[in-house]
Amino acid sequence: MAVPFFLGMKLFEAFGLGVGIVFLIVGYRRLAQSGQSSGLSVLLCSRSAWYLGNWWLHDGLHAIAIGKLWATLGIEYGFQHHAVGPSLVTSTTNGANLTHQGHGSRLGEALR
Repeated sequence: MAVPFFLGMKLFEAFGLGVGIVFLIVGYRRLAQSGQSSGLSVLLCSRSAWYLGNWWLHDGLHAIAIGKLWATLGIEYGFQHHAVGPSLVTSTTNGANLTHQGHGSRLGEALR
């Protein structure tokens, strides 16, 4: 009974992977054309693409590691714990950009 739900999840993840690849290609081209392709901009573009596309690989590895506790733990550490640092960088940068653009967000002001 659960198979259609897993199929729907896999289709959604495959769509996310495709969007992530397109975002990486188009986003990088736009950064290069804008002249603002600093290291931080490239990092943020690649992080966004990774967040969109990594779930397809993540779940595929889980399907291979069924019943292997250490493999599952390695997958979780590899995919989940790497997200905290870049998320903080993204949040900090977005907050600072909002303040810099005059929006005066509380987060952006706090991070100044």
